[in-house]
Amino acid sequence: MHVTVRDIQRRLSVAGHEYSAGYASLLYERIPIQELESALRAVDQGYPVPVLAGLLPFLGLDLKVTENVLMPGPETAALTRTTLVVLAEIEGSPSVLEIGTGSGAIAVSLAHHHRSARITATDISPGALEIAQVNAQKVGVSDRVRLIRHDCREHLDRVGPFDVVVSNPPYVATNDVAKLPPQWSMFTPRIAVDGGGDGLSLIRAVVRQAAQLLRAGGYLVLECDDGQRATVEEIIAESGSWAVRSLCGRAGEGRVIVARFAGVDVGKDSVEWGNLDSLMGSFATVESVYHDELTHGVPLSHIPPWSERTTPRAR
Repeated sequence: MHVTVRDIQRRLSVAGHEYSAGYASLLYERIPIQELESALRAVDQGYPVPVLAGLLPFLGLDLKVTENVLMPGPETAALTRTTLVVLAEIEGSPSVLEIGTGSGAIAVSLAHHHRSARITATDISPGALEIAQVNAQKVGVSDRVRLIRHDCREHLDRVGPFDVVVSNPPYVATNDVAKLPPQWSMFTPRIAVDGGGDGLSLIRAVVRQAAQLLRAGGYLVLECDDGQRATVEEIIAESGSWAVRSLCGRAGEGRVIVARFAGVDVGKDSVEWGNLDSLMGSFATVESVYHDELTHGVPLSHIPPWSERTTPRAR
């Protein structure tokens, strides 16, 4: 049976997959031809393509993924790139805490693209930490990525202070998890998507940890749902003195929040942003570039360095 990438793309498009071109290439390259039909039937049922392929292209890296982890998407790629821009403002060897690392995509990417950053990454799932360790070793950054099993609702001892805390925590309300597409409701660990009754339980825990573990002048970079943005900003404000920016993605949604910590008893007016106000325009570009690559099927490993990409490539 002769099957082309275009045949697979057509099949995925009919099934309504947004990234049919990128995922078609991934399936064509990774799945034996005799197993392709059964793989496509699984995809039709909502099974994640990267899990079938055993590989997730993410910001120029090919990462291992399994059913034990959440699949990071364009918003998380933009969250990671935003964190890299924040890190560029910090002199020396910045220390970073990632809460809820999952596959390690954020932590490993930060360590790879910022060669002096030191990353501590936590997760409650042993299975996720195993995958994160594999990815750190695969990319060659395991010496700068420390993995810790930890429940973010509990205090994290003997670490910090940190320059940056970054997190893409579960933020779907418990009663809404079943309403998600099958990729998220059936084939993703519930612990990776369920954010509690109002979807904000883990976000509150992350903000609390950040206020305890950031040094004065440190940054919190956080992904949330656009509909939660105002409430999340209130949660941040209640935990200390912060200056807050919400960054808008390609659909005009505020999915990433950057907050700079002044301290517990320090006025937020004392916080200086330096060059970070430029992030207000860069987030949508970063998310669009990643979305563009997946949509049009360009191998993500071929993306030039981010410093050379300021606008999505013309098609």
